[in-house]
Amino acid sequence: MSRKAQRVSTHQQLSLVSFALQPTRQEAIANVSWSYSKRSLFERCQRRYYYEYYGSSAALEGVDPQHATLRRLKALEGRHERVGTLLHRGIATYLHRAQAGTPMRADDLVDWLVKSFRQDCAYSRADPDGAHPPGGQYPPVLVLQP
Repeated sequence: MSRKAQRVSTHQQLSLVSFALQPTRQEAIANVSWSYSKRSLFERCQRRYYYEYYGSSAALEGVDPQHATLRRLKALEGRHERVGTLLHRGIATYLHRAQAGTPMRADDLVDWLVKSFRQDCAYSRADPDGAHPPGGQYPPVLVLQP
């Protein structure tokens, strides 16, 4: 068999499964999900982008020495932000219960939301590092204290 024939037969014997097909650059880019806000943040400040989307992720636990600090800082909410989150939760709860035929009274809803915010504040004072996060359906959140 000639040398050229040997090369051809060798290629024919190789299994396609043994090759790890690498995606083209365009295919790799197409699989990246970018929102306008992510792109905008990346263009404004790459360090902040890293902190927001990668530095505090569970994937870097033990790799980045600042990981615990970054996760704690990302978990913090300002008072106004937390009140807005609770307000949205209250509206959603009210609407879901109304659809189910068991609407909440407005006073009960407000009391529940105020109680939730007070629990957030108490938790934030008692465990400012967030080292012992509580469980539950609506666990308290670390609130940035003034």
